[in-house]
Amino acid sequence: MIVQPLAQTYVDWNGFIQTCKEVLGDSPTRELDKKGIKVGDLNSYYLTLKGMETTKYQQVIKGQISFSFLCVVDNYLIETIYKILKEPYIFEVEVNKKETLIIISTTLDKWQGIICSQYVKVDNDYRQFINKIYLWFEKLNLSFIYEGYKKSPLNDGTFILKR
Repeated sequence: MIVQPLAQTYVDWNGFIQTCKEVLGDSPTRELDKKGIKVGDLNSYYLTLKGMETTKYQQVIKGQISFSFLCVVDNYLIETIYKILKEPYIFEVEVNKKETLIIISTTLDKWQGIICSQYVKVDNDYRQFINKIYLWFEKLNLSFIYEGYKKSPLNDGTFILKR
């Protein structure tokens, strides 16, 4: 099984900062600048939007960031993926009789729901698949989308997230 990041939201920082200064009269990164956080990645984009937020709905912010994964999975997992992952866009190409290459794309709010809703009752291979996606978000400094959740290890070497 292969799971790797493929594409993500690109932020035009110069245009974003310039337009906000012109329209709002202030830099959208003001709060980050105060904290010494450098802009440039999706975590800093999220923190910038969160700092500008005038509403309590953080899901709206997470909906502004998209992420795609390139995966190679066993064919028998495809049915489970389609059954459980109703929201993302899935592009698939059968590699051979055993494996399929898929590209799964959706927004961070949807990824949060997908990963946080994995239950003990799902197939172990599917849980491994979802765990790999979570670990990529963690590695890419995007684990903020799981604030309030903790990894709970299971006996089969996988984990689920619990509040």
